[in-house]
Amino acid sequence: MDAAWSTLSLISLIPGLASIFASITAWFMKKGNTPEARANAERIGIFVGLWVPAFFALAIYFKIIAAG
Repeated sequence: MDAAWSTLSLISLIPGLASIFASITAWFMKKGNTPEARANAERIGIFVGLWVPAFFALAIYFKIIAAG
């Protein structure tokens, strides 16, 4: 059963790392010429960036359970 928890930890870590890159990519791709477009790009980047701590917390939680 410990291997399953370790696998879940890794599965939770991967989306956390992907969210970091997705946040930066969304911010750069959505930038426009108007202040409203730049503000919208920032909001989308921040929204996606807020997922990172949740995924990392799950990864740590599963790793603690796997350790016993």
